[in-house]
Amino acid sequence: MFFILSKILYYLVMPASILTICFLGYFLFRSQIWKKRSLYTGLVLFYLFTNVFISNELLLWWEEAPKAYTELAPEYEVALVFTGMTNMYKSPKDRVHFNKGADRLMQAVHLYQQGRVKKIMLSGGSGQLLDDEVKEADLLYSVLMDCAVNPDDIILENRAMNTYQNALYSAELLREKNIKGKVLLISSAFHMRRSAACLEKQQIDFDTFSVDFYSVDRSFTPDALFIPDEEAFMRWGLLIHEICGYVVYKLIGYA
Repeated sequence: MFFILSKILYYLVMPASILTICFLGYFLFRSQIWKKRSLYTGLVLFYLFTNVFISNELLLWWEEAPKAYTELAPEYEVALVFTGMTNMYKSPKDRVHFNKGADRLMQAVHLYQQGRVKKIMLSGGSGQLLDDEVKEADLLYSVLMDCAVNPDDIILENRAMNTYQNALYSAELLREKNIKGKVLLISSAFHMRRSAACLEKQQIDFDTFSVDFYSVDRSFTPDALFIPDEEAFMRWGLLIHEICGYVVYKLIGYA
C-alpha cells in the first residue's frame, strides 16, 4: 500500500500533472475567483517549469558537484557502477543501445585505463517485468571487453532491480570476493545522493565520483533567464522524480 501511495503522490507532483490540474480547474470551477486563481497559478508555474535558469539552479543544488582527479585517492580497488544506462526495449538486439547515463561506464573505463581503479564492478539486472532473461550488467560486459578491460578485472552483479538492490547485492559480492580496498562509487550526479545513501547503509567504505551531469555552469544570458524551453520542463520532472525516490527510500529504511 505504501508503494502504491508513493507512486500516486509522485505522479500528482509531476509538472505535467500540476499544470493539468490548474488548467482543468479553470474550466471546472464555477466561481470566477477560482477560475482566475487556477489560470494565473498555471501560467506562473508554466513559466517556472520552462525556465532554464531556475531548473539549472535547482540541479546545481541537488547534483553532487564534480570532483577533480586530484581530489580522489591515488588508487581504488574497484570502481562500482550502477547500471540503468541502456535502452533494453530497442531493437535490433545485436548491439547495446545506450542512453545518456553511459557516461557512468565511460568514466569508469577512463579511470581504469589511467590506473586509478584496479577493477570495475557493474551492478544491474533486468529492468523489464515480462522479459527478465537479459541482464544489463551482462550486456555491458562486452562493452568493457571492447574497451580493452581485462576480463579478470570485471565483476558482474546482475540481480539488482533498483538502487537499493544495487547497493545490497554489490556489498554482498564485495564481501564474498574479500575485496578490502577502497571503493569508488560512480553514478549520475542527479542520482548520487540516493546511490550513496544506499551504499552507506551497507557499511561500505567508499568515495563518490559524480558523472552524467544535467546541470551546466551558471549563465545569466537572456535565453536562459526569459525564454521558455522544453529542456527545463524535462529537468524538473527528473528532479522531482529523484527527490521523491530519495524521500521514499529514507522513509522505508533503504537509505
